[in-house]
Amino acid sequence: MQNDSNQYKKVLNVGAGSKQIKMPRHYNGWEKIYVDANQNPEMDIIADARDMKKRDTR
Repeated sequence: MQNDSNQYKKVLNVGAGSKQIKMPRHYNGWEKIYVDANQNPEMDIIADARDMKKRDTR
């Protein structure tokens, strides 16, 4: 069950590389957005983190 206080929390995992690498437990229940510069189809955003200022936000 998701905690209501985490309902709108999001974490941006920059340089994620893979969704198989687990994030710390305190992010359980948060929406996770994965970003990497490598062409990896499991990433939510394919981009160089140094270029994120030019990106639209969700």
